[in-house]
Formats: sequence, structure tokens, C-alpha cells
Amino acid sequence: MNRDTLEQNQIPIYFVAVIAAAIGGLMAPSAAQGLNALVTPTIAALMYAMFLQYSVSWTHGWSRLTKSD
Repeated sequence: MNRDTLEQNQIPIYFVAVIAAAIGGLMAPSAAQGLNALVTPTIAALMYAMFLQYSVSWTHGWSRLTKSD
């Protein structure tokens, strides 16, 4: 998926992600509480990448930041 495709499908992707997270949280509440500590740092990292207009790319099993065009 390229950047344009993601931007065009942004709302459905977010909707599916929120529904999946809600279902996961309801099905495994003990795991959800354990992951609660990761919410703020994750949001901070994603906002930092967004404001710098970097895309987060998961390739070859490792995450890395690549400058978007």
C-alpha cells in the first residue's frame, strides 16, 4: 500500500482498527490492562512521525522510519 491509498482509505482503516481493539480488549481484559502503559508512548511516537511526515514501514521484521515523498 502506498501513501495515497492509505490516505484515501483512512476512515475505514481507523474504523476497523478501533473495532478490532475494542473486541480484543473485551475478550482479554487482563492483557488490555497490561498494555495500558503502552498507549501514551505509542500515541506520542505516532504523532511525532505524523508531524514530521515520515511513514512508518514494517519490512523484513523490523520497523524503521522512511522519509515520505
